[in-house]
Amino acid sequence: MPIIKEDRLQQYDVSAFRFDKMKEEVADAMKEDWKRDTIDDAKKRAITTTSSYDEFRSRVAGCHLKPIHKNEFNAPPKFAFNRQVERSKVVPGTNALSTTVLNKAARCGGQTEIRSIRELDKELRRRRTAEDKADLVIQMSSETVQRVFSREMDAEVFQQLLEALEQADRSTVPQGTATRFLDDLASLCPSSTSQASAFFSPEERGLITRLLARDEAQPHDPSIVRLCASWGITPSSLSAATLQAPASQASRAAVPDGVHQDVKENYESMVFPDTYHLHTLEKVLATCAQVHWSIDLVHLMQNLLRRLTVHLVEGGGVASSSSSVDVFVLFHVHLKQLHGRPRTAATPLISLLTLQLELCMFVLALQPGEGCLEILEGTVSLLSNSGETGDSVEHLDTQLAQAVVDLMAAPLTKEGLCSSVLNMPYHSSLLAMLSPAMQGRAAMAMVTAILAGDVSLQNCETLRQLFALMGTLLRDETGQDGRDDRPRHLEHDPIAFRREQETVAQLIHQVRHEDPAVLIDMLFVLWEYFQEGGPHRIIFTVPAMVTAVLQLADRLTSQGRNREHECSQLSRMFDFTHSLCQSLGTLVPKESFRLWLLCAASADRAAAAKTCPRLTELGSRCVDRALACLEEQILKQEARLCGLQLLVGTLQQMKLGPEEPVKIRQRAVALCSKMLSKSFQSKAFCLCCELFWLPQPELQDADGGLLCLRRALQSADGAIHSDPSDVGLFVDILNKVARLFAKGAGEVTYLEVDLRPAEQLQCKATLASQMLSQLLTARSIAIIFVEQDGQQYGALFANLSLVAKSAFVFSPENFQKPSLAKGLHIREIRPEVASDTSLAGLGRLVHHPEEFTVGARTFEITRWPQPGWRPLDPGTGDEAGTTEGDFEVKWQGDYFHGHNLAIATENNKYLDGLGAMPEEAVADKPADAGAIYLWMSDYHPDGGQLFWPRTPVPFTVCLGPASIGDDIKPEDMRAFHVPRGKGIYIHPGTWHNGIYVAPRHASSPVRFLTRQGRVHARISVSWAAEFGTLLKVPLE
Repeated sequence: MPIIKEDRLQQYDVSAFRFDKMKEEVADAMKEDWKRDTIDDAKKRAITTTSSYDEFRSRVAGCHLKPIHKNEFNAPPKFAFNRQVERSKVVPGTNALSTTVLNKAARCGGQTEIRSIRELDKELRRRRTAEDKADLVIQMSSETVQRVFSREMDAEVFQQLLEALEQADRSTVPQGTATRFLDDLASLCPSSTSQASAFFSPEERGLITRLLARDEAQPHDPSIVRLCASWGITPSSLSAATLQAPASQASRAAVPDGVHQDVKENYESMVFPDTYHLHTLEKVLATCAQVHWSIDLVHLMQNLLRRLTVHLVEGGGVASSSSSVDVFVLFHVHLKQLHGRPRTAATPLISLLTLQLELCMFVLALQPGEGCLEILEGTVSLLSNSGETGDSVEHLDTQLAQAVVDLMAAPLTKEGLCSSVLNMPYHSSLLAMLSPAMQGRAAMAMVTAILAGDVSLQNCETLRQLFALMGTLLRDETGQDGRDDRPRHLEHDPIAFRREQETVAQLIHQVRHEDPAVLIDMLFVLWEYFQEGGPHRIIFTVPAMVTAVLQLADRLTSQGRNREHECSQLSRMFDFTHSLCQSLGTLVPKESFRLWLLCAASADRAAAAKTCPRLTELGSRCVDRALACLEEQILKQEARLCGLQLLVGTLQQMKLGPEEPVKIRQRAVALCSKMLSKSFQSKAFCLCCELFWLPQPELQDADGGLLCLRRALQSADGAIHSDPSDVGLFVDILNKVARLFAKGAGEVTYLEVDLRPAEQLQCKATLASQMLSQLLTARSIAIIFVEQDGQQYGALFANLSLVAKSAFVFSPENFQKPSLAKGLHIREIRPEVASDTSLAGLGRLVHHPEEFTVGARTFEITRWPQPGWRPLDPGTGDEAGTTEGDFEVKWQGDYFHGHNLAIATENNKYLDGLGAMPEEAVADKPADAGAIYLWMSDYHPDGGQLFWPRTPVPFTVCLGPASIGDDIKPEDMRAFHVPRGKGIYIHPGTWHNGIYVAPRHASSPVRFLTRQGRVHARISVSWAAEFGTLLKVPLE
């Protein structure tokens, strides 16, 4: 295509202006415009006045506004004559094709085969009348539809075909043509169909709806429903179009024309207010009863009922003023009238069940009560009279059964209706009509409905009625196994089975009552049904049952009305939990162990509150059973160690403790000795030493505890001989010693620690000794080893508080001249452009320093921490404000220094970073670094900090989130480029390390305004010392 080049814009020169020249230019432009208009008009006139293509070609041969290519000029015409000219030789009503096109069609057998959407478009343009265009659809086979529309759907061509089918004379278009064409498209070209239907306008959907109604498509037909779904049409709109379409002879013979007109007018009146529908409801239902003989009006009535439901629920006063119109009575009478008619295509059973469900939802929304019972009774009568009884071999099909399931579940969402519905026989009658698979689905739907409505089950009779309906969820089917008939576990989908049983277990928490005696009886009823489910079901229900009983026990413990009666009830409850936990047996040992400990803790609380020896005995029995479970059924050492943690924690929380603590300790220590590895033995002994210092003084045994700690040390010493990396075991033991001493265990004065030199050990453990030394240093533990009788003992100093000691001291000297090792690991951080979005959680981009001040409450000051249990007085603790001044940065060779002049302290000069590796950095050369190597970072817990360049220069910062706290790692840091003329504000606690300026912008010292909290608390981390790493941040 030609490239249009415009002249450069010239400045207006007053001296060179000539009016005559301007007049000539305007005249030339007007002439050019006239020429273009003349040529355009000539072409348009030629189109409408020439009688043949040859005449048109000669007429426009002199028009050169748009040059015509020779191939375009000599192309064969589509039509030999112009239909728009009166003297044309074409015969009206025929396709006056050119000779070339007619010869091609003759060679193909008299009918051109359409191979693509473009050929179909050409053929549509050649055909003039709607009948000729509709004939294309009539003659189009399924293979042609798939070939033409599978790759591409031309919306304009598709709409022309549909319009032709609608406009053509009905006598020329066989009935069902449009339905067949649309079905072929939906089934053979699904992608094109979905793409086209996604962009349909309401007019186009109405066109398809009218075509289907013209073919007398029934909305209740499953194939028509699928077809409507494919083209985005609702069945209700199809029902409406069916009423408006000319009826067939059979339909007209069945129902008078006046009745059709009444229903049509009523449907069209849906645009009127809902009050109008409410007052004309009786007349509408009477008319629908006549039309329903031949047409299924389920969607119309369903829509009408839903609108009235919303109107009455939201209307308030409108609903009360319309109380004379009983919507339920009118609809219920109408449906009973339909139920008494014989089943036809216009009154299928699924439509009647749908209306029953819709009426049930109406009743639940407005007036739950006897209306639901009447609907359920009518449903049972409807299915029984239709031959759909549970006594027959054939059960309800899936669609009908699902409607029945929804109808059974709906009333159970209401608190006051659940008991009355379950106590009636309707649900059992409906359930008998379903297949076993649908019975399980119905049971699950009822349980889900109760959970969704948070319905309370408050009496035993309701529970029995409900669980009688839930038999498929509680028991296996009976199957033939050899000669015996016995229940078998027939569930083949473990995921679905687990989800089902977990839902059933949630039903336990819906059992509620104010009287504990009634509630425990209801829980006994639950267990009667649950224990029939077999071991694969009770593993889901027993934990929930035990939890419910223990919650009831805690509730009864807090009462103080009748001590003897309450102790009797509590003993009954804990006997019940004992049988529940025993039922798990070896099925899930970990869960059984946890439940035993829960029961022990609850029984101990009850015994302490009621001073009942029987409850103390029950608590001790639970501890004994828990320990037996740990010894006999939990065999993996990882699980045993976790179990010991739970056991020790439970005994530490108990108020009275077990009756025989000595035996409990002996069994726990013996269990520690059975651990397979020395490492696990050491951890287990370290845990069990807590059992010798229980909260009750009479249950303590200091000598046994010290012996247990020594055994933990011996096991740890043996562990590092095989794996030197287990030196952390010593740290765990020392932490345990510090904890015991802090709790008041005065007997803990020293511990034997075997740290003999490596040459005295039977195996070479120099690596273990080195790792132990490094670990004790890295974990900030100060230990004093005192020589006594040729052995080393760990002596607790001060009050046995382990003194924290940092691995790197951030003194003023170290800040300015840190000692950095060679060969440190480099972690490069790619900078991001600083913005409020990228800095989210770290800080803000500053456009002016006065945007962030304490007075404007935009500068954050952290409130002073509360030292004790008394709170700070309101409005205090954050009044120190801010301090501000200059922050000076400069390059000295490869060293980048910072000086904070805003704070009056000697520790305000820093080596912020280096321009090269520490072993290569020199100070006596020009600065030329392209990146900066960071060896440390810090944060201020007392407030935020602002940096604003006094001279506009771009700079870089490296930040870490405050949410991580002191556990910051190099991979948590992020870098940001701040553009020229902007500053940065960081939140309190955000890790940072000053600001970095590229050498070319810092030929002389660069000064920044810094504003920060006046307290100026600073906490630092050394990347080099603690992680052996330097952070490399590019400066540009």
